[in-house]
Amino acid sequence: MHCVDCHLGDKVLTGLPVFDPKRPYDPGVETLKDIQNRGGPGVTWVFIANPGLFINDDGELSKGPIFHKDPWIMENLKQIRKKLYQGEGLYDLLYSTGSVSQSRVDTLYNKAIQTLKKYIIELRYRPELQNEITQLNAFLKIARDRLKNPQLFRSQTNFLFPFDMENPELSDDQKNGFTQLIFDLTDINGPECQKCHIIENASFRYVQADQDVLERSEFDHRAHVLEKRCTECHSDILINEQTLKLSTDNVSKFKEVYAEVYERDRASTQNIPKIASCQKCHSPKKVANTCVTCHKFHPNKKSRSGLQLFTTNSQD
Repeated sequence: MHCVDCHLGDKVLTGLPVFDPKRPYDPGVETLKDIQNRGGPGVTWVFIANPGLFINDDGELSKGPIFHKDPWIMENLKQIRKKLYQGEGLYDLLYSTGSVSQSRVDTLYNKAIQTLKKYIIELRYRPELQNEITQLNAFLKIARDRLKNPQLFRSQTNFLFPFDMENPELSDDQKNGFTQLIFDLTDINGPECQKCHIIENASFRYVQADQDVLERSEFDHRAHVLEKRCTECHSDILINEQTLKLSTDNVSKFKEVYAEVYERDRASTQNIPKIASCQKCHSPKKVANTCVTCHKFHPNKKSRSGLQLFTTNSQD
């Protein structure tokens, strides 16, 4: 079961202003037709999207239902960011923004590579681009190989969005209009993105951005969900049947009555169980509890230089 099973359902967006190409800096959302005409990488989904999910009522657009990581919402947020801020970088290849700890920088590069790979796949039916596709695949292989080298320092600088580079051509009214549009696209009482995610500068903040866990271990939810309910292990999310029902029926009242729960019940909550939770079952009399049952302590012997990664926190 995913969070969206309760938090999305039949949610809809209504009354959004439609983008006017003649006035590009006026707040408005792009329709499927607008995105098709504009084109660009990563938008092939628009050609198979169901136009029946959209209603354009004299310049006001409605859409329903809403999906998790809804590509139409994500694409419109991306275009809004480009209008609000100047600059181009690797951050355009990611869904989320914000800094991460140095030990997780590789995840940013891996996500960027995955996005570029998806873009390349979208071009595979363009025979005139086959040479370019071959070259791009070669570059991606080089990038993946470089990520395997533990001695190369990788910076996240190119992934940090230039939020300080505001577009000087926008008036205060236009900026305020875009701010309202961002809120409407992710409203907690609309598509409900804000119920779980923090939205800043027309972008989703990284979920658990500073959480460095399970880097040298293995875990399979499928082997555990038959024995335990989610909240028995993930106890930091203070949800029970009563609060869950109220959060889906009346989020405003939920926010008021269960203020502490509301603040902690977010996708960014640090919510990995402690080892004491694991040891309730992983004990000599129940299930395997040797170190190597869960942990991969020993590094790859073919990459001995990588041993430095496991001593960087040492005080010696």
